[in-house]
Amino acid sequence: MSFLKKVSSLFLFVLSASISLSWSASQPLDIAKLRVSREQLAQKYGFEYAFLLNYTQNFLFNSPENEGKSRGLWYWNLEMSQRLWEGARLYAELEMDKNRGIDKFIPTFSWFNYNSTANFSPFVPVCYLTQDLFDDKLFLAAGKTDLSYWFDGNVVANSADTQFSSAALVNNPAIPFPTKNMGVFASFKPNDLLSFLAGASTGDYFPSKIGFSDAFRNQIFLGEFDFSPKWRGKQGNYRFIFCSDREKYDFINAEGVRRNNYSFGLSFDQALTDRLTLFARYGLGDPKVKDVENFWSAGGQFIEPIPGRKYDCLGLGVAQSLFGDDYLEANSSDISRSEMVYELYYSLRVKEYFYITPNLQFVQHPNADKQEGEAAACGVRFLLTF
Repeated sequence: MSFLKKVSSLFLFVLSASISLSWSASQPLDIAKLRVSREQLAQKYGFEYAFLLNYTQNFLFNSPENEGKSRGLWYWNLEMSQRLWEGARLYAELEMDKNRGIDKFIPTFSWFNYNSTANFSPFVPVCYLTQDLFDDKLFLAAGKTDLSYWFDGNVVANSADTQFSSAALVNNPAIPFPTKNMGVFASFKPNDLLSFLAGASTGDYFPSKIGFSDAFRNQIFLGEFDFSPKWRGKQGNYRFIFCSDREKYDFINAEGVRRNNYSFGLSFDQALTDRLTLFARYGLGDPKVKDVENFWSAGGQFIEPIPGRKYDCLGLGVAQSLFGDDYLEANSSDISRSEMVYELYYSLRVKEYFYITPNLQFVQHPNADKQEGEAAACGVRFLLTF
């Protein structure tokens, strides 16, 4: 109990200090001048841009081998788009990533931070062309894309910059979403109630190169059906996802290989009030070739948890990865049946373009190791965006 009190006390200290800062902070940048020039560029030349800087510092409170260690990670991203002709735009991003954070010290299936990565000098993660047709009912994209931009969306749990940090609460780990490589995407939205999405991409991961020579090798195909009704006037989104993965995988028991692997996913979010929205995800993978056979996550966000701070947000989520029988049989008896992650965060808007987000994370049986027991971390994220 003393451990939980210690962690909770630090979280509340960081939270209270951040609230004090957010109420008294002076403006660190003169964003108004940037906005004037940005609006002129958009109106006169059709050029738009957005900049994001994310710095996150985490501290391990409980870990068998690395307790007391702290580590930060950061990245910046410049997104640009140019209007070409009616309904068409060219999108490109420039990015730089540094460090893996505390995920370097303690491996997990859930990841403490979705943005954990290797060090990359400035590179172009995506560059693609889009086209809107038929009064924006049909949307097409092609080039070096990240299909996770469009698939498995969620109002509550979809961004490691503004919401949960853990990867298990950002996307569905049971589905091998291809990221940052050559691909195509199409969506058809006949009305506000229905949407149909389809995409194909190279299965390999190419964060810092274009990948033309490997285009559509080990293809991954994704399909999604979205149903977006209103319940008592409150918006809901219910997504049903299918994935066909043609990459060659070795069987976990090393008795062969398989292509044409299939996985399924659900991603739901439902507003209950103007301030409270709940979410849930589920994923099913092939236990012959994938470590995670079943996955689920759930939680919610509450807007304006402190009266008068209408742009603040409190979020709570839990996710569980359940490993298949083949994975358990292929490993020692010390392997756990599941790994669970819990995360609590409070996002404070200091200014329109600056957010501070302290959080708490607990992981049971990290990396499916029974001997690890529990790992716990406290962190704070600083987000500058304009």
